[in-house]
Amino acid sequence: DFAATPKTNVWSIGLTAQWTIFDSGRQSAKIAAATVELNDARLAEEQAKRDIKERNSQSLVELDTARKKWDISRREVQNALEMVELSDQRLERGVGTVSDTLIAIERLTDAKIRQSSSWCQGLSASAKFLANLGTLDRAAILRLSKYTYSK
Repeated sequence: DFAATPKTNVWSIGLTAQWTIFDSGRQSAKIAAATVELNDARLAEEQAKRDIKERNSQSLVELDTARKKWDISRREVQNALEMVELSDQRLERGVGTVSDTLIAIERLTDAKIRQSSSWCQGLSASAKFLANLGTLDRAAILRLSKYTYSK
């Protein structure tokens, strides 16, 4: 602060400082609110991590289940094919009936339907797993359809 007194020709120089000692608790309220927001954000982050981990675990279980179903359905088809061959051989030897062969063919058809269904479930589980990992794209889908479950 510069001031001149004209009568005495004396100059004075001063420094003024202002500090709010009591702000009615505004600053501490802002700090408390920011602390609560930070804690909420940390909790949300932890919950998101738990959710991701749970989704990944669940998709792994689904993928494993789908692969087991696929293996079972392949064996069912193989067994049904053998039954059709056996019933054909029995029919040729005269010890089997056409009805036995038709029943064997029906069971083979059912087994193939279950195999197709398990293949689709496996493909879906694989895609879900990759999507949870964030790596699902067109190329991954094509690889899955060709290599995940061999027919």
